[in-house]
Amino acid sequence: MSETTLAGTPVQRALTLQTAHGAALEEGEGERIAHEIIEAAATAGKQVEEYVVEYAKGLDVAPPRRA
Repeated sequence: MSETTLAGTPVQRALTLQTAHGAALEEGEGERIAHEIIEAAATAGKQVEEYVVEYAKGLDVAPPRRA
């Protein structure tokens, strides 16, 4: 059975891969991050979804250019 079959959604697959490669979050770390995002959204006066989308739009995800 492949990893894709074992983990149906993209999030489940990402967590499975993270765990398989020893990169899982420490106990409680995910919850801490979630609370940090919720607090930042409230401070900005935005809904969490709106805050996350705006934050993501501002990230530089372009691959580095070779000189």
